[in-house]
Amino acid sequence: MAERAPSQERMKREFGALLEKVSERRPLVLFFDDLHWADVSTIDLLAYLASKFDAMRVLVIATYRPSDMLLAKHPFLRIRPDLQARGVCREIELEFLSHPEIEKYLALEFPEHRFPAELPALIHAKTEGNPLFMADLVRYLRDRGVIAQEQGQEQGQEQGRWVLAQSLPSIERDLPESVRAMIERKIAQLSEEDRRLLVAASVQGYKFDSAIVARALDLDPAEVEERLEALDRVYRLVRFVREKEFPGRVLTLRYGFVHVLYQNALYASLRPTRKAQLSAAIAEALLGYYGEKNAAVASELAFLFEAARDWSRASDYYLIAASHASGVFANQEAGALAHRGLEALSFLPDTVECAKQELALQSMVGHSLMMTKGYAHPEVELAFIRAKELCLRLDDNVQLFRAQFGMAIVYLVRAEHQRAVGQAEQCLRLAESKQNPSMLMQSHWVLGLSQFYLGEIAESRGHFEQAIAIHDTQHIGSMVSVYGAVIGRGHLARTLLYLGFADQSQEMMNQAIARTEGMHHPVGLADALALKAHLSAFHHYARSTRETAAAIKRHAEEHGLPYYIAIAAMMSGWAMAMQNQEVEGIALIREGLAGYLATGTRHQYEYYLGLLAEALAQTGRREETLEALTEALDLAKQNNERYFESELYRLRGEALLKTGIVSAPEAERCFHQAIEIARQQRAKFLELRAVMSLARLWKEMDKTGEAHQLLDGVYGWFSEGFDTPALKAARTLLEELSLARLE
Repeated sequence: MAERAPSQERMKREFGALLEKVSERRPLVLFFDDLHWADVSTIDLLAYLASKFDAMRVLVIATYRPSDMLLAKHPFLRIRPDLQARGVCREIELEFLSHPEIEKYLALEFPEHRFPAELPALIHAKTEGNPLFMADLVRYLRDRGVIAQEQGQEQGQEQGRWVLAQSLPSIERDLPESVRAMIERKIAQLSEEDRRLLVAASVQGYKFDSAIVARALDLDPAEVEERLEALDRVYRLVRFVREKEFPGRVLTLRYGFVHVLYQNALYASLRPTRKAQLSAAIAEALLGYYGEKNAAVASELAFLFEAARDWSRASDYYLIAASHASGVFANQEAGALAHRGLEALSFLPDTVECAKQELALQSMVGHSLMMTKGYAHPEVELAFIRAKELCLRLDDNVQLFRAQFGMAIVYLVRAEHQRAVGQAEQCLRLAESKQNPSMLMQSHWVLGLSQFYLGEIAESRGHFEQAIAIHDTQHIGSMVSVYGAVIGRGHLARTLLYLGFADQSQEMMNQAIARTEGMHHPVGLADALALKAHLSAFHHYARSTRETAAAIKRHAEEHGLPYYIAIAAMMSGWAMAMQNQEVEGIALIREGLAGYLATGTRHQYEYYLGLLAEALAQTGRREETLEALTEALDLAKQNNERYFESELYRLRGEALLKTGIVSAPEAERCFHQAIEIARQQRAKFLELRAVMSLARLWKEMDKTGEAHQLLDGVYGWFSEGFDTPALKAARTLLEELSLARLE
């Protein structure tokens, strides 16, 4: 079996670990030249490294031209403000070389020269102080013999000094007028054959292959190699990079332009028709050498076919490139490539084939944006809405199911639960009409989750169990199996816990984590770990919650999952607060809440506000605790998200009691409300917690008999989970109440 490609996020993490290790012994400097030509993956790497600067002694220096950044709407522009705000990025605007600086350069390059004092000023005027062209102009003067070395004296004596072999007026007449003219002048020195060769090379890119250029121009490959060697040695327009081999074992020499400005000038010299012709020829040459393995250069082919105005093939290869990027979990790059594919497709007639292609690209955009911007981002919804329209037009019920399933998740995460239920029910009807096991499994899962958040906890259990049963009996083996094998079990574990079956809940959670082994599904493991953390926090196991949160953070950062990074922060912050690190913990929860909202997520927000309230209560900040709970309860009503409402009322009652005995009546009302909601939802564990809070209050109010009777009735219902902290505490409280009744 072929080894699975590592995720792009994992490669970034391993590279970061390498830099951290290397920089332990001495500081390390990384230099990125011409960042404006960097791809999305390189920018991702820079952003990742910037997040790790605290742990490594690394300085990253990058050069770029702001104008090219702006014209290309470069991805670095999107991360630069954040890097600057965090104080890890400083932009230094470089001025061109001054007259004195050119004097220093000449003194270093030509020690003890005897140049006229006016020469640095002349060079500055002609090159505008551009370092590249200043050095190039000096080299040009030396190559032409204008700058020469005097004949040395007798053997053993000092060499001759550097002088000008011509007068300044004659030199000035022969010099180019500007930087652009300097480029043009250097290119003009080439023969027509060499110029034609380099123009074709510029079409392939800043770096190019001798064999590709030879095939595109129908030239002898050996002759092209020889000419490139001469262009490297004599004109210094290109430089040899390395020798490489194409999939068919054909050898080629890899070259690059000495500076991207030369490539730009040569490429800009092409007329539109010739540019399109050469782009097509280079693309066909690549296809000829890569054959069936052309997916490796799909993005390069896409750009070339786009330049050739072959919109159909450009769109095809953008889709292939996006799929390849998605396969290594480079979700941001996959989304960018899919968007380019859609742009290319917009130039084609509205045919059935184009609609099918657009449907594939829109689905790719939707799923990639889910990972990089969050499930609830507006662009995700737009992509799935458009995909649904195309499915209806094409009468493609399988793709229609996928679009509606995606929309159900969008609405669910936005806490638009009635809309989520509507989409989930449509998914179930489609799945039943097709009798498709995979679709049925996903439908029951998303419908169960929607019902759970609405507070229909007992009803959601049936859907989760059906999703698991379909998976297990049908032996579903595709990537969607995660909904039955892992996520379905994780959500059923939480449901069983709320319903009062703690042992069954733990067993189901263990199964969910075990099923992630070898599945290679980043979201599946992240979701299972998040649910495991919820269960640990429910039982107030702070240590295991913190350990699980750390695992979520590592995994989410490896795969670029901002939604789960935020969850990891909130769960870790709560655990820290429970371990007497309240200040740090509360700050981390607030950081996670901000990151959570930044992804467009709204569901479960009141749950995390509840965690914040518990952390605040640890510090005695009563007003802030009550404010957090008030906000949480308001959101629960506003979003009709009721699954945690009982616990929020219980926490509010506990917080009120800490403000003084005068609040006892209001706290008592909160406990009664918590009990009533839990009973309606048949959430016995939530009911037990609320009853315990009320029983403690009644004990203080000399209502010991009623307290014992109420708690004994609820405790007597349980048949498992007696080792959990809540049931242990309930048993202890019952004993205390029994003793109090005897006194």
